[in-house]
Amino acid sequence: MKRWFLSTAALFLALPLATARPALAAEPKTIAQAVGDQDPWVVSWIDAPNGTTDLSDDMNDLVYDLFSGVQYFLTDNGRLLLGRLKGTELTVIVPPVAQVAFNDNNYFVVHMASPDRTLFLDGRIYRSKEDPTKGYAEFTFLSIGKDGTSLSSHIEQDLTFQKDDILSKPSG
Repeated sequence: MKRWFLSTAALFLALPLATARPALAAEPKTIAQAVGDQDPWVVSWIDAPNGTTDLSDDMNDLVYDLFSGVQYFLTDNGRLLLGRLKGTELTVIVPPVAQVAFNDNNYFVVHMASPDRTLFLDGRIYRSKEDPTKGYAEFTFLSIGKDGTSLSSHIEQDLTFQKDDILSKPSG
C-alpha cells in the first residue's frame, strides 16, 4: 500500500510538469481569475482494499502544498485551469477541469476525470455577489489504485477574485 501511495504521489506531482503550457492563449477567454488562499483546509483518507479506512497525513500534506496559493482561471469555453502562473507560463496542477456556470456566472460546478480514470476532481466555486472579489472553492479529489486502494481528499479554500474580469457583468 505504501508503494502505491508513493507512485500515486509521484504521478500527482508530475502532472504539473507534464502539462506545462503557455498562459491562456487568445482562443478561450478568461471570464474570471482568482487566487486561492495560502492555507487551504484539507483532510485526506486512504481506503484499503480490505475495507479499512485511515487518515493520510502524507496525502494531506501533498494536497495542501498543491492547492496553497493556486491560481484559478475560469474560461468562456467551460474550463477551469488550476495552476501556477510564472510570467506568461501557466503550469497546471491537474488536467483541465470541466465547469458549468450558474447564477450569472457566480456559481460553478466542476468535474475532472483523468484519461485513465484514476484521478477525479469534483466540486464547486462560489463568488460573492455582495463583494465580487471574495469567493470560495470546495473540492473532492479522488485517486484510485489498480489494487483497489483509494486516496480521497476534501479541500476547502477561500478565493480572491480580480476586480476587472468580465464575470462581474451579468451574462446575457
